[in-house]
Amino acid sequence: MAFCRNCGAQLAEGAAFCNNCGAAAGGPAQPQQPAQMQPQMPQPQMQPQGGMQFQQPQQAVQQPQQAVPQMQQDWQAQQQTGGKKSKKGLIIGLSVGGTVLIAGIVLLILFLTGVFGGSKKEGLYKAVGGDDFDPSEEQYYLELLGDGCGNVYYYNAYWEEWESEPVNWNDDNIFYDGERLSANFSGSRLTLSYDGYSLVFEKTDDPLPEISQSVDNPPVSYKPVIYLYPEEELQLTLQIDLDGRLTHIYPAFDEGYAYGKDMSSGTWTVTARPDGTLIDGNGKTYYCLFWEGEQNTAYDFSEGAVVKGSETAAFLEHALAAQGLSEREANEFLIYWLPQMEGNAYNLISFQQDAYTDTARLSANPSPDTVIRVFMAYMPLEDETEALAISETLPAQTFTAPGREGFTLVEWGGTEVK
Repeated sequence: MAFCRNCGAQLAEGAAFCNNCGAAAGGPAQPQQPAQMQPQMPQPQMQPQGGMQFQQPQQAVQQPQQAVPQMQQDWQAQQQTGGKKSKKGLIIGLSVGGTVLIAGIVLLILFLTGVFGGSKKEGLYKAVGGDDFDPSEEQYYLELLGDGCGNVYYYNAYWEEWESEPVNWNDDNIFYDGERLSANFSGSRLTLSYDGYSLVFEKTDDPLPEISQSVDNPPVSYKPVIYLYPEEELQLTLQIDLDGRLTHIYPAFDEGYAYGKDMSSGTWTVTARPDGTLIDGNGKTYYCLFWEGEQNTAYDFSEGAVVKGSETAAFLEHALAAQGLSEREANEFLIYWLPQMEGNAYNLISFQQDAYTDTARLSANPSPDTVIRVFMAYMPLEDETEALAISETLPAQTFTAPGREGFTLVEWGGTEVK
């Protein structure tokens, strides 16, 4: 049995050439070429010497050529299968996304139409009936704002003094002052029930009434004091006429005065000196005239400032000087008011103009050339959120201090509005 020296293939008996590699059966072994590792163009038929025809062996070359189409077929099949899966996933994803979108739109429509406590339930409600409710004496208002958080419940009792408390609400309950009140919405009506009692509200488009105080429980004007500075010593009369009731006076009026006497006006007759010294008919000296009273005034808080209790002194020093008080007058103001204001978390402060002077009228004879009347109304604020919210929208007050020319009358006072 013979083998080819070139490729090692078995030779047919009597063969002159190797059927595998074409080498001469008796020729020397030739080194193998790495032609099989690379794609090759088909080889033309070769005509060996001796006139004998044969074809170049194709086995090694054809194997890679057959592998490539097979790989392409496998890849194409894989792509077709994967494409189907990808399209199926895309269809599922679009279906789920569309369902979620439609559900979101439906929920939004339901919310906006009031089904889930939306905008139809928001607004101002006025009490119209309920257990032991007398609309002639009491007014209760409930305002539902925003998304049900941070709402405010407005109310006033018999004395018409307004207050407010935070309220949280949802479809079934309203939480007020730590208590849960059952809420029943029916059209434009809302019924609140708690511990066997109920209060019925009707939704209203009317604006919330302004904060005011009435004759039954008026605020007190504390320590208004009056200074008189003539250019030369002169005798004068000064009359006060108050919308309300005078509670304290010093020195006594010319008409006399006894504590507890129901009076709203009176007159002082004094001799005034340029340094501010005042002398009554008995020869007693004073540096000011003093009165206090319950004043029927709706104080104006449309302008002002929200001030931290710890910063009250600095704020008042600036504000009092801007309105024309001297250092001594401002010192006396601060000595009286600071102990009542510094301990509050915040103070809403507004210096009154016409709201005060129109209800506490002063008239002097002879008339002064310059009149400076400084009256502060303030409201303690313990809730920081409420204080900051008021501060963001409250316009600041501006002051112009008048020049002190000729006979000058100066007054300062204040009140706390609860």
